[in-house]
Amino acid sequence: MIYDWIRVFLATGFVQTLPEKQWLTPLIHEHKLHCSEYGCPIVSHSLQWGPNLYVTGALAELEVGPIPRNISGARQAAQLIVNSL
Repeated sequence: MIYDWIRVFLATGFVQTLPEKQWLTPLIHEHKLHCSEYGCPIVSHSLQWGPNLYVTGALAELEVGPIPRNISGARQAAQLIVNSL
């Protein structure tokens, strides 16, 4: 069979909000860390969010892409951080 599709919708089910807000929000305000409109950290290519502050996992999604929550993403994040030190 051949299908002629007009639209394809893909959804991961993840909510685009900052995880662990209860302790991160005060840190963001205290250190004036940059965030997207959804609250996600805006980090450098090396995943640096502030002086001596690097992120991995869900906090690295804007730079790493959709994989930082799994082991492959953790490896990629670690390599980016190590290369910058």
